[in-house]
Amino acid sequence: MSDMLVPLFVLRYNCLRLITKPRFYIILIISAVYLSDITAPICEYSRLKGEPVSLWLFPLLLNNSGIVLVLFLLGVLLFCDAPFLENTEPYIFIRSGRRQWICAQFLFVLLLSAIYIAHIILWSIIPVFFYAAHMPEWGKILYSLANTNAWQLVDLPTRISSFILNQYSPKCAFGVTATISFLVIVLIGSIMFCANLTIHRSVGNILGSLLVLEQYFATNSSGHSLYFFSPVSWVNLEVIHIDGIAKTPSVSYALAILIALSVCCWIISFLVIRKKSIQPFKAL
Repeated sequence: MSDMLVPLFVLRYNCLRLITKPRFYIILIISAVYLSDITAPICEYSRLKGEPVSLWLFPLLLNNSGIVLVLFLLGVLLFCDAPFLENTEPYIFIRSGRRQWICAQFLFVLLLSAIYIAHIILWSIIPVFFYAAHMPEWGKILYSLANTNAWQLVDLPTRISSFILNQYSPKCAFGVTATISFLVIVLIGSIMFCANLTIHRSVGNILGSLLVLEQYFATNSSGHSLYFFSPVSWVNLEVIHIDGIAKTPSVSYALAILIALSVCCWIISFLVIRKKSIQPFKAL
C-alpha cells in the first residue's frame, strides 16, 4: 500500500468510529436547537413586517460573546477525546507507522472542524429559510433590528451589529467569519491534541476551555490589547479589521497567528509521537 494512502485509510477508520459515538450527535443537536432558539425572534419580526430576512446571519450571530462561548465550548467537547487513542489504536499505529498516523489525525481534526463549522452555518440558515429571500445585501429586516428598538419588540437575545452591516458586504463578512471560525476550531483541536498527547488528557481539555473563556473576558473588558491574545475573539468582526489600521488585530494577523499556532502544535505532536509509546485512553 502506498504511504500516501495510509493516512486516508486511518482517517476513514476515525470517521467510522466517530459516527458511532452519541456525543457527536448530542453536540450537533444542542447547537442546532440553540441556534434555532436564537434566530426565532428574527423570523417573528420578519413575519410581522412582511419583509423577507437575509440569509447572511452567520457573521452577525458570532458578534455576540455569549453565543461564541456556547458554540465554541461545544467545539471543545468535540475534541475532548483527542488524541483519539482507544483500545484498537495501538494496532492501527503499528500497521500505519508514526508519520502516517499523525498525518491522519491532522486530517481528522481538519475534517471534524469543517463539519462542525458547516453545521453551524447551516443552522444559521435553516430556521429562517421560510422567511428568507436570497439577496446580495443585508436587507431591511437586519438594518431595522440593528438601528432601531425593533430588537426589543421581539426579545431578540443578541445584538445585530450596525458596524458590521456598514463596514462589510455580506459575502465578505461571511467569508472572513467562516474562514476564521474554521481556523479557530482547528486551533482548539490542535492544542487539545498536542497537550493531551504530550502532558495529560485533562490538560488539553482545560486549555481548550480556557481559550474559549478568554474571549468572553476579552470581549467584556474595557481594553483592546487583550484581543491580540484572544484567538477565539477574532470570529467577531467588530474586533478585527481588514485594513489593520485600528487598535485591534487585522484579518491578516488573525489568519497568520491561527495557522502558525496550529502548525506548531502538530510539529510538537510529531516530535513527541516519534518516541512516545501508545497507551489507549478510555473512550468518552
